[in-house]
Amino acid sequence: MPNQTKKLHNKPHIIFVFGKSGAGLSTTCQALEEIGYYRIDNLPFEIFYEQLEKLLLYNRPLCVCLYHQSIGWTQNNFQKLQKLILEKTPGKYKVLFVTCEENVLLKRFSHLRRKPPLLYSSAMSLKDFIQLETEKLKFFENISDFIIDTSHLQEKETKALIHKHFMEKLDDYLIVQIFSFSYKVGLPYSSDLVFDARFLKNPFYINELKTLTGLDSKVKKYICSDRDFLPFIQKLQDIALFYIEQSLSEKKGYLTISIGCTGGQHRSVCVAEQLYKNLQDQKHQILLKHLNLKT
Repeated sequence: MPNQTKKLHNKPHIIFVFGKSGAGLSTTCQALEEIGYYRIDNLPFEIFYEQLEKLLLYNRPLCVCLYHQSIGWTQNNFQKLQKLILEKTPGKYKVLFVTCEENVLLKRFSHLRRKPPLLYSSAMSLKDFIQLETEKLKFFENISDFIIDTSHLQEKETKALIHKHFMEKLDDYLIVQIFSFSYKVGLPYSSDLVFDARFLKNPFYINELKTLTGLDSKVKKYICSDRDFLPFIQKLQDIALFYIEQSLSEKKGYLTISIGCTGGQHRSVCVAEQLYKNLQDQKHQILLKHLNLKT
């Protein structure tokens, strides 16, 4: 477990974690616990409001984990709480929102062979519940300082994002996620920037390259021989660096860049790999994931 005595002067004194059932709230809050936050789970609003002053006396940062069914956590009540926090603590607070694509949530609950607790006493379908929950949490998503989409993240990757983000100075640090994807499957929900690599030469039509991927040297060589490849990479890099600066000025936590091709096997993979390599000299954390690659 990370050292919990690490200085916390750059960290928010309170982090409110809202999110969808199955999206990874428990994992997120556990990650915050591991870097020194005291975790409070699903406490009714009135109790938290009344006890806030006492909680702040412990001089330890708080992580408040909340769901759409958490009692009393309405828009009006939260706005009332915001005023109280500003009066009672010199430290800052942040709202973190954990989300996930609907189709991924459906798969997660299917694999777990269980439903969200509220559905055990309801005739509502799982899909309807997810849509209702999304609507009820919209206010907290809109006011959040940091949104983490776990649709394409493993548990350890989610924790790594949280650890890195909240253990660094927030004003000059960004997590940049680079995804390759297949247009046949669809665009990643969390994308901030989307680039289409389908204009590049397609190795799929070369027999000896068809079954290989953009990770193989022969495929890379073939795609890189396209006269438009290097200009494309340079423009991608320039746009990525521009948006990194814009994201920092807007106090965003992370930037997601998605690069697509038809099948997500060759061109998008090669381009994503090259962009990932070119951005490595940045001070930010650069992550790479091939969403639809068949290996």
